[in-house]
Amino acid sequence: MILRKSLVATAFAAAIPGALAAEQAMLVLDASGSMWGRIDGRAKITIAREAVRTMLDDWNPSVELGLVAYGHRRKGDCTDIEVLAPPTPVDAAAFAARVDRITPVGKTPISAAVRLAAETLRSNEQKATVILVSDGLETCHADPCALADELEASGVDFTAHVIGFDVAGDSEAGRQLACLAERTGGRYLEAERADQLGAALRTIRESIAAAEPQAAQHPGAPTEGCLFFDDDGYSGEWMRPDVGTPVEYIGDEWNDRVRSARCAPGCRARLWLHADFHSKYVDARGDTPNLGDVSGSVSGYHVACGDTPLHRPE
Repeated sequence: MILRKSLVATAFAAAIPGALAAEQAMLVLDASGSMWGRIDGRAKITIAREAVRTMLDDWNPSVELGLVAYGHRRKGDCTDIEVLAPPTPVDAAAFAARVDRITPVGKTPISAAVRLAAETLRSNEQKATVILVSDGLETCHADPCALADELEASGVDFTAHVIGFDVAGDSEAGRQLACLAERTGGRYLEAERADQLGAALRTIRESIAAAEPQAAQHPGAPTEGCLFFDDDGYSGEWMRPDVGTPVEYIGDEWNDRVRSARCAPGCRARLWLHADFHSKYVDARGDTPNLGDVSGSVSGYHVACGDTPLHRPE
């Protein structure tokens, strides 16, 4: 199937120039029924809402922030997980208002919620950070430790910072939460009181702000698929094209910009001069520092790996 210009917007969203993508973080907030428990006479969800507001104060404007909640709509439902806000530049008042509308109801699907947050962040392949606030044990037959190992093995630069709110460190819940943080290179902090939760979230905010910026990092040689670059030396802006489906129009962002390509072993790319698959084209394998006749004029492409043949005009 050939994708024409009107159909490639969704596919192209995953091919944003890597050098321009912002660092992103996702707050995952526990809204299970136990968050109505009280500390010093106040509901834990109320304390959490106020603590999030303190975290948003002086938030690093170069880090986009999103919000995931679980257990906030239905009782006894392990699929009750929702992205309430995708990662965007922080509007503190609007973000806090979303948090204020979260009402604890259900179960504690920690692993599935963190997985959803990681998948949401994974789209631009930059550094991805999850901040999890939870007051208890995973209750949906999953293992946060195993999830941490899986995410680390995926090759994405992923970190989970975790706060155990009203969770004893030597409890099973405490061990689960600490494992998720430690195996992804994050921090695990305990908070027993309102002031400690606010302090923990501010500490994590500062840890994220102090992290090395990732935007300028070179992607290196790909381990799968191909990378397209806007220069001849693999040092400029880059995109990761889709693999498998011929794309007739590369998209407005990259039309007539691609000048070189790097492909993983077993993969290759065919790049066309015009968006019709009937014009001149060049094939790229391994490192192709100059695309010759189509350099700077690429409008369509097909990336294939393994035994899949490259697209030919009908």
